[in-house]
Amino acid sequence: MIYFFVVSKNDFGVVFPILGVLGFLVFPLVNLLVLNEPVTPGRIVGTIIIALGILIVACG
Repeated sequence: MIYFFVVSKNDFGVVFPILGVLGFLVFPLVNLLVLNEPVTPGRIVGTIIIALGILIVACG
């Protein structure tokens, strides 16, 4: 429901990639907290690079 609300108030071309970035940021946290998987520095750096790339393409 939150997704539809956000899309109805904003441009879909900007909202969709930003919501995709949230998936890259939330799932590693869920894996850490729920599944107790280790989060390596390489995974953190890779996640940040991917998120920044998606945001640059979406907002640029």
